[in-house]
Amino acid sequence: MLHRPSKLYRAIAPELQAHSHISPPIANPFPEEPLALSAEEGFGFFPAHLGTLLNNSRYEVLRKLGRGQFSSTWLASDSLEETPTYHAIKILTAHATKRHQDGELLELEAMQAITESAKSPVLPYMVDHFEMDGPHGRHLCLVLPVLNESISSFRHSAPSKRLDPPKVKVIIAEVLEALVELHAANIIHTGK
Repeated sequence: MLHRPSKLYRAIAPELQAHSHISPPIANPFPEEPLALSAEEGFGFFPAHLGTLLNNSRYEVLRKLGRGQFSSTWLASDSLEETPTYHAIKILTAHATKRHQDGELLELEAMQAITESAKSPVLPYMVDHFEMDGPHGRHLCLVLPVLNESISSFRHSAPSKRLDPPKVKVIIAEVLEALVELHAANIIHTGK
């Protein structure tokens, strides 16, 4: 949820700027998506891999960042920028994209509203969005800034596997600031 570049991103940014391609990570902590399962079965993941070109070759996939029930997220370079620029591209499953088209999933509209109305450094914003075809159907893609690691991975990277109280206070303060900004913009997540 943080708007600032992550420590990981800052650490790898010089390497990314020096090379047009980076090698795959040694260990991938994310299980692979069930690529063979269709949108009709509630899935329909896009089969991205390192080097995949997206949106008329504007974005090149560099590595996998993670996945969830309705999407996978990839680090990609942007070929339209003069200086090396990197984004996180969230590729919704064909199933989730269909739900978006049917008006059941409002992630694009929520991100557009946040981008247009909330100008807080603790809120994410959308850089771009596009749709593309895959073997399971259409996929909505949200182009976002590269953010910090998840709280879970941050916690697991600590020697004690716990977050110390000062870090917890910072995280809670930023989450509360984000909630205030969202509510001020009349954006409320109901969980439905």
